[in-house]
Amino acid sequence: MTDLKVTLTDALQKTLGQKGVNAYAVYFDTAGNSPSWTTLVNNGSVQSEGVQTIDLPFPYNGGKIYFLIQSEDPSGPQTDLQTVIAKESEITWQHGETYQYRVDSFEVSLLGKSGDAGNLTSVQGFGLSMELSVSYDNGNATQTRSYAISGDDVFGKIKEINSSAIHTFTGGPLKGDNRAAISPSEAVGLAPPDPTFSTSDWNAYVESLQVANTGIEVAGFFNGAKDGNDIYHNAGFFGYALEWSETDKAFWLNPTDSSHVKGSIKITAEALENSIYSTLGNVEIYTNSTDGIPYDIQGSKLANQSEMNSGANTQWGEVLTQFLTGFTGGYYGTEGASLNSEVADTIDLNKNWNWDPVYAFGNNLSGDGPKFSDPYSEIFFFNSNSYGSGYSDNLMDAYAKGGPLIPVAETLESGTVQNVSQIDLTIYDDSETPSGYTTPVIYNYIAPPGHTDFLTKQADPTSYTPATFGANTAANITLNFFNQNVVLKDDTSITLEIFDGLVKGKEIFRTIEFNVPAGENLWQNWQIVKNQHGVWGANIVPDTAQTTGAMVISSLPTAENGTGWYRITVGDGDAAKTFNLYTKTQNGAFLNPSYTGQEDSLAIDGLALLAPSNVAGTPETLDTFAVNFLYSGSTTLDPSLFDWNTSSSHVSEIATLPAAAVAGTLNADQFTALSNQTQLSTNSVSSNQAQLAFGWTGTNSDPSVGSWISGYTNKISALNLVQVSFFQSGQAVLTPVYAEADIDGRWETVLSKTLGNGTFVVKTTEHIKDGVNVGGQIGAQSDALNVTVILTDYALRTSGSGQGITLDIPESDDGMVLGNWIEFAVSSENTDTSLAVQLYVVDASGNYVGRDGQTGAGVTLSDAIHGTLGVVTDDSGATVAQGAQSIFLEEGQTVRFAQLTGADTIDSTKTVSINPAQDGSYEIVYNNVSITASVQNTLDGAAMLADAQRQLDMPLVYVEQGATVNINADVNTVQTNSIGFVRVDVALDGSVTLNGEAFANTDAFRSKVVKALDGGYRYEFGDAGITPPAWTVAGHSGFYAPVIMTETGNVFVIGDTNNGGAEHIRMFGENMFGFEDLTASENSDFDYNDVVVELLLSGVTGAESLFV
Repeated sequence: MTDLKVTLTDALQKTLGQKGVNAYAVYFDTAGNSPSWTTLVNNGSVQSEGVQTIDLPFPYNGGKIYFLIQSEDPSGPQTDLQTVIAKESEITWQHGETYQYRVDSFEVSLLGKSGDAGNLTSVQGFGLSMELSVSYDNGNATQTRSYAISGDDVFGKIKEINSSAIHTFTGGPLKGDNRAAISPSEAVGLAPPDPTFSTSDWNAYVESLQVANTGIEVAGFFNGAKDGNDIYHNAGFFGYALEWSETDKAFWLNPTDSSHVKGSIKITAEALENSIYSTLGNVEIYTNSTDGIPYDIQGSKLANQSEMNSGANTQWGEVLTQFLTGFTGGYYGTEGASLNSEVADTIDLNKNWNWDPVYAFGNNLSGDGPKFSDPYSEIFFFNSNSYGSGYSDNLMDAYAKGGPLIPVAETLESGTVQNVSQIDLTIYDDSETPSGYTTPVIYNYIAPPGHTDFLTKQADPTSYTPATFGANTAANITLNFFNQNVVLKDDTSITLEIFDGLVKGKEIFRTIEFNVPAGENLWQNWQIVKNQHGVWGANIVPDTAQTTGAMVISSLPTAENGTGWYRITVGDGDAAKTFNLYTKTQNGAFLNPSYTGQEDSLAIDGLALLAPSNVAGTPETLDTFAVNFLYSGSTTLDPSLFDWNTSSSHVSEIATLPAAAVAGTLNADQFTALSNQTQLSTNSVSSNQAQLAFGWTGTNSDPSVGSWISGYTNKISALNLVQVSFFQSGQAVLTPVYAEADIDGRWETVLSKTLGNGTFVVKTTEHIKDGVNVGGQIGAQSDALNVTVILTDYALRTSGSGQGITLDIPESDDGMVLGNWIEFAVSSENTDTSLAVQLYVVDASGNYVGRDGQTGAGVTLSDAIHGTLGVVTDDSGATVAQGAQSIFLEEGQTVRFAQLTGADTIDSTKTVSINPAQDGSYEIVYNNVSITASVQNTLDGAAMLADAQRQLDMPLVYVEQGATVNINADVNTVQTNSIGFVRVDVALDGSVTLNGEAFANTDAFRSKVVKALDGGYRYEFGDAGITPPAWTVAGHSGFYAPVIMTETGNVFVIGDTNNGGAEHIRMFGENMFGFEDLTASENSDFDYNDVVVELLLSGVTGAESLFV
């Protein structure tokens, strides 16, 4: 438990020790009710000699302890504040006026977490001068927060802004004394508003930005939080640019290309002015700024659900926080001057990644000052550790010390985190200057110590100390460019300039460029070297790869004794930024800023954060430290320089797993969750329907979903993809399905996945959406959803036309989509050549049904092919293999038959004979091929591996990295050919590419195919009947296509982008592919039997060879 020790100074006790004066401390429960009172002064009688200890509750999340001082005529009627304040919401400006009390507060979180902190706040107005002091049991130094000037001086400075801001006591012994100063936030929020401060104060500033190109950009990180509607919003990186639309008469904050947070924010000039002093304005969020309809905010309690308050605790609210801070501090339209007088470049303060607090409120500028800034907030910024506005913490966040927050948790040597046992709070009289003010400090500059000019030989006080090569070969620094899911693009230009002295008053720097060799990246240990000509450079130290986003610069030349100056430039063009790094050194080693008295021994500007290495015993010097360019909620660089961090090491370190997906059904695009999904993390459900869709936790119908979505679940980043994968025995057995998230990360699949009988483990992963392509994985694999499918077997029958097979399913009015899997297997053949039979599906009206379930005029016969099987014969006509294929048929649908000709055309005119068998199956004779059709709702391993072929009508398989694929083969050619497999990318629109490159009928492309063969697997066939070795998948999980390389030098791939423009790989059943090894110009017979291979996934049961 934590105690709050409240002390009234002697001077304050004297002021309050008069009849008619009462003083209290009070706090409330989390709902703002049940006040807990402590009387500090009772009718002029100071209690407990002015010292009271209050037991604070635990847990306590952002709670406030209020301090009230009341002055009433002792001879008149008395009002006990304890009887008129029953709720926290009753402590208002008007209430204080009515009952004549001054009030101030201390805000604190006590949750037993390392980030717990407290703060003084004057956002609602100034009432009392107070000091906070916290001591720590773990040996850390005591911290304090307070005021640099007396209460009288604070009132005086506020009075200079507007004398009407000061209110005095109107009665009692304190009559005429200052009671309170109203703040802008409080004034504009009153009904009616207090005219002391007005939203119109910002009119000129806002009008000045109503131009086509404002040049304003903000970037940073939202760390994930629950909003006021109890909806959790995921963490994410953002970059937004401001533009004014004369058409809309509104400002738009639009996400930049690199922003992970998406959604355009529309805010009118009026709403903007209403949001700076206090977040009274509302905004609208649009998926795209060109959309006609705004995005509905989930759970919104506003009258218009498409509106969001500008202070909402969401990702868009965080963007607005950064944007609005620029008005409070007066950054927009100004440029800062470097604290180093030798640096001529100005700092663009239209970009929040340049908001060093030394430039706040018009200070240290180059050129004109801001149109306006918050004068009230400025008083507290420069004279206190108290919040002066809602954006004070943002303005002061970069300070190394002296910001408003004071830690109230500590980490013990055992690693245990606990709240401190006591917080000391002292209340001062207005006449006193409080103790404990912590002057804000940022370590962004070290003045030069002076050095001799190399040419004039005269001492120059403006010179830094030149670096010496080899002064300390152990000296090194680490540059970190990663945070959350963000990393610096690895082709970014980075240069290091090392101060080498003055020559006739001009600074000379040695420039080091980090030139990345082919096949490498920036994230290495770069050693500074010197060649025989004395030129410095940087080489990669072999086998020293670093964490993605981190680069080490080793053997760094340093000043032997003095202060060194380095310039680090990241990026080029408009995105480039130069950071000035300063180091104090002793015998070539860096002075340790953690050593007493050396706090200012390292410094860097540009808001980069220095992190000295932790060395036992806190030595006086260090050999290494790190520079962080992204941290917490901040970036110090242009957002265009960043990309998603898709490195496998980063993904593997993500500790929190997303919750399991929710399974459901789709009916007319309406998702309905299956019942009995009663847990957040993982569930086991069953279904009597094969076609299932999947969604995020919020699609669940369980009564607990409201509490679940108030925390992290399985939302993903805006407009990214969820990959839904299906496993049995730990192995992926089906192709995944994908869903695109909306701008708040909510998702559900728009297409169902058709499953057979059995239990499937369903897991999701998050992937980047790259146009129509599935990009790299950037999220951890989710918890498991176990889905058991148990289908009812229905009878087969011939269709009304007698040309196809359909199911005899009783009519159902419950909205379920019923159907069965039908297995088609060649039982015999009487043909002289190989023949492929295609299974196409039509609806009850005879319309083609596409593989995606769509019907209509745009669906072609080719689109309606749901599977292919056939027969392979050798050149003498003997049967080599008889194919099989399973397809799913819905109620009211019919499967029909067509032939895929050697010319790669579909012929649906052949006659078909369909007859029932005694066991309920059907015998089909089509073009001299006999096929057996039967209901088989339990798919064997071959049928599941063929899922990609059914989905795309291409000879592909979807396999996981590390899977073993057994291969059966037959050869009917005199040529010596080889086969292999290549990983291809299948886009969301079904298009296929190789490493992002479209298939092309060129020798260059075919050369790339050979180079991309998976794991170097390339089996050359000799005599017929030789069985190839198993193929172990070396590449990433995904789609793989067979490739044949012929004796005549051809490389044939799937499709017709081959030499001669013909197809050379054909499907003859589940995972059975026939190859034609000659082109038309080589007199090919296009019977696709030259090489025949069959793939069987090892470890999956029920897969039987189709070879005869």
